[in-house]
Order: sequence, then C-alpha cells, then structure tokens
Amino acid sequence: MPKAKEKPKVTTADVEAALATKFSLPQHAIIFQVPDGTGMNKCRTADALAINCWNSRQVELQGFEIKVSRGDWQKEMQDPSKSATFMIHCHRWWIVAAPGIVKLEELPGDWGLMELTARGNLSTKSVATLRNPEPLSFEMLAGIMRRAINCDPGQQALQDEYSRGWREGQAQVRSSGNVFEKELEKVLEQVTRFQNVTGLNPLLSDHAEESYARKFHAFKRWSSRVEREDLERQLRSLRRDVLGAIDDTENVIKQCFDEPRQTEESDAA
Repeated sequence: MPKAKEKPKVTTADVEAALATKFSLPQHAIIFQVPDGTGMNKCRTADALAINCWNSRQVELQGFEIKVSRGDWQKEMQDPSKSATFMIHCHRWWIVAAPGIVKLEELPGDWGLMELTARGNLSTKSVATLRNPEPLSFEMLAGIMRRAINCDPGQQALQDEYSRGWREGQAQVRSSGNVFEKELEKVLEQVTRFQNVTGLNPLLSDHAEESYARKFHAFKRWSSRVEREDLERQLRSLRRDVLGAIDDTENVIKQCFDEPRQTEESDAA
C-alpha cells in the first residue's frame, strides 16, 4: 500500500499569515516581532501585537505568542513569567498554535488559545480574559514604533538601501585604507630621500616643522635676492647691448648720409 501523504508542517510564517488576515486593516493594525525597547533597553520580544482601531468595537491591545512545536510550548510552560513583560500591557493575551501543540488544560487561567486550521484560518479554542492593562512605558513605545516603521515596505526598502550603503561604505573604507597605506609609504620614501640629501630629519621632533619653516622662508628670501640680483645683472647686460645696438645704428645712419655728401663735394671741387 502506498504510504499516506504526510501533512505539511505548520510554520511560524503560516501562523503569522493567518494572524495578518484576521487582524487586518481597517479594523485592526498588527505588527510582528515587537521588542520591549530599543538598544540596550531591549530585553524581550513579543511575536505579535494587534490593536482594534474602531472605537465602536472598543479599542483593545492584544498580544500573541506563536507556538508551532510541542517543545517550544513546554519551555513556555516552565516559565510563563517571560510573557509578563508584554502581557501586563495588553487587554488580552493569546497563544496561537499549530493543531495539537497546546492542550486546553495547560493554559494559564486568563490566556486564550487559537489554532491554525487546515484551511489556514484561526479557530478560537479558548477566549482570552479581558484584562485591565498597565500603561505602556516610553521605552516600550519606542520599540513598538520603530518596529512598526520597519514593517512598512517603503521603510524596509530604505533600511535595506541604508544597510547596503553601509556595507559598501565599509568596503570603500577598507579599500581607501589600503590606498592610504601606499600613499604613506611614498611619503616616507620622500622623507627619507629628503633626509639623505639635506641631512635634515623632518620627523625629528614635534617642533621640527617650525624650524624647517623658518629655514624654508630664509632660503626663499635668499633665493629671491639671488634671483633679483641675477635679473638686475641681466638687465644691465641687456641695457649695454641695446645701447651698443643704438650706437651701431647711428653710425650706419651717419655713413649712409655722410658718404654721398662727401662725394658731391668732391665732384664739385
């Protein structure tokens, strides 16, 4: 005989999908994996929180713990106080489980039980007792609001882009660090060559740059003076050449006008 086809195992995602359908907008708003704070203040996480948004149906905050394995539920029974962090702030507290995971007699007195059906719906096995919840702390409210924003697809896309940018930035920093190390090696090589040529060590002390700055400016002044003297010398030479050229030009002019005159006088005589 062929083996009977095994039923697919119920997953946390299956239960979350059923909760999202049952507690959907516009009557309800639901978020999953809700922390009780942010940063170092985060200690516990609720599998889901849902709130009724219609005043006509009484605004209620409901909390949910999802159980898809018997072992997980047994751990919960060993320390039910773990749920108290969120439960004291909820009007109702529920266990939402795969079929056969939770026995009704195992439930604490005021907890409710829902089971996932074969059709993917939720069936209420025991109604959670209406409680008088304590107000939420600002730390818990911060955790809830941050999680609600992260559940938004647009915000999640932004978060993903931020994370991708952060990873790429880290990679660029590492790459830039390698480039910087290479540039630093080049600078040190130049410093070594400078020291070998001048006998000066620019890394000698914390005040070395001041001393070298004074020496540089002194050299610059000397260099400027030398350049000026050289320019003046070249200018004097140029002046002599120009004056010489003027004298030569005047001689040529005189020769051009004086020789014809002398010839005419000679012919006249």
